[in-house]
Amino acid sequence: MKILLLEDDPILSDIMKENLELSEFTVTLVMDGEEAMKAISNEKFDLFLFDINVPLASGMDVLKFAREYHYETPTIMITAYQDINHLKKSFSLGCDDYIKKPFEYEELEQRIVNIKNLRNIVGKEHIKTIRGTGYCFE
Repeated sequence: MKILLLEDDPILSDIMKENLELSEFTVTLVMDGEEAMKAISNEKFDLFLFDINVPLASGMDVLKFAREYHYETPTIMITAYQDINHLKKSFSLGCDDYIKKPFEYEELEQRIVNIKNLRNIVGKEHIKTIRGTGYCFE
């Protein structure tokens, strides 16, 4: 499964990328919205993981861009925002799931598995749980 990860926090993005790769996903990491839009235009992804609050164009702007150009790639929005308005707007733009920081990797992994099953995404990569990491993503 090929994932585009949009996360501007260097520590969190490294931890997320490392854990996703340990789960045998292929991950392209971008740090701002413009990089994400370029990646979407140039490559095919099975899943988007977008932080909302990133430089140059928000994760919601990137999702809007993707949907306007008819990319139906499943999307999980990741955010530190705790209000319902960001959740509503993300879903209205076409995200498939929404996760609030802080979260444990296993929760994100289960959301990915759910989308993979719902969308019948197949590939040589498989999901495995990383137990005992104790990571809490903020």
